[in-house]
Amino acid sequence: MAATHGLAVFHLDPCRNRDAMHELLGQKIKGTICTDRYGVYEKVALQQRGLCWSHLKRDFAELAEQDGVTKQIGEQGLAICSAVFQVWGRFRDKQISRSILQDQVRGVRKRMNELLKRGRRCRFKRTAGFCAELLRLEPALWTFAQVPGIEPTNNHAERMLRPAVMWRKQSLGSHSIAGCRFVERIMTVLQTLSLRGRSVIDYLEQAVHALRHGLSPPSLLA
Repeated sequence: MAATHGLAVFHLDPCRNRDAMHELLGQKIKGTICTDRYGVYEKVALQQRGLCWSHLKRDFAELAEQDGVTKQIGEQGLAICSAVFQVWGRFRDKQISRSILQDQVRGVRKRMNELLKRGRRCRFKRTAGFCAELLRLEPALWTFAQVPGIEPTNNHAERMLRPAVMWRKQSLGSHSIAGCRFVERIMTVLQTLSLRGRSVIDYLEQAVHALRHGLSPPSLLA
């Protein structure tokens, strides 16, 4: 699923692969997206990506549970994550401007670069590989400071997705094309109207009326 603060669009697919991504976002992806580091998104230009710091925080927490150098890298990474969330919180609450956000992020970015370069030289392969991978994607870690509308996490999309996940667990999912189309369409309607503070019942009533009278369906974005 993909979500902005005024629209949530769902697509059900048997696989979470590149074709499914393009089915949702189009063959030529426009704008900027914030995602996890799943390999499918590698085909999206790095300058169009933001990386989720909540996922990153969990990765550093896992490293912090190990021993030696890996533990140190994990703990320092968690401290950097906390610094990012702190400065973003101040920006989100309108306590600082975007220019101040960018100034404060520069220092945090320098700390992260130094940590990742040190971690890349670690003799533990998993830790070194993790740090090397983040260095390769490093510009996307800071997209939130540059691009209006992009946050440092994809938590908004995760919250939009949660009701669908719970529905699937309770119903064991859909096993027909028609069922999948219904779920993705009704979830798109429910979550988009919720984001816009509109009545679901009123919208569905208008949609049924339009169908029965051969009229165009009501707009979700009106």
